[in-house]
Amino acid sequence: VILFSVVMMALNLITRARPSVVKKERILADHINENKRVRTGLSVLLGIVCGALIGATSIGGGVLIVPALIILFALPASRTVGSSIFIAFILTLSSSLIYGIRGEQDIITAVVMAGGALPGVYHGSRLSVRVPEKLLQGIVITLILIAAVLMICK
Repeated sequence: VILFSVVMMALNLITRARPSVVKKERILADHINENKRVRTGLSVLLGIVCGALIGATSIGGGVLIVPALIILFALPASRTVGSSIFIAFILTLSSSLIYGIRGEQDIITAVVMAGGALPGVYHGSRLSVRVPEKLLQGIVITLILIAAVLMICK
């Protein structure tokens, strides 16, 4: 799933250099965004799929959600990152409650890591709106690819 996401995002970034591809992608995104039923239905469907995969595997929400937001909804990278983080927050909160009820968490480690992540989140969110769109997409693709390689090597 992670490698598929990387390939989709990389292809999207590469093909966006061609105006004809951008036009076709924009037509699809415009259709999705203009038709409330299609947008809602697609959002619910993607939410179900992402929620199931995240709940079962703990794959980061960004790996699954970011490509969908960029490709299908044509969101700019900074809005994609912000939206993905909010979606991941909701998914993580619900998954945490479910796993917590079953006693399948190491709370101390999770709290310490979360506390340590707070300064990074603050600075990263400020940085994401200052970095050019294509560079930010390239950074996201690279980080997801590194995570995929590390998971394969583990």
